[in-house]
Amino acid sequence: MLGQPKLFGLAALGAVRVVAFVRLYEEPTLARKFGAEYEDYRANVPRWLPRLTPWQQPR
Repeated sequence: MLGQPKLFGLAALGAVRVVAFVRLYEEPTLARKFGAEYEDYRANVPRWLPRLTPWQQPR
């Protein structure tokens, strides 16, 4: 894929579209629908990369 500039460009464009959709549409929609519960979720769950350690509830 890196040897094919067109494929690399299309993959990059696709990634930008996914990021834009999530940040500009999906997250605000979920925030309106679920309110504080979704904000708590967002504060505790990474957006793109998984957490490597288990989640622990604050004490």
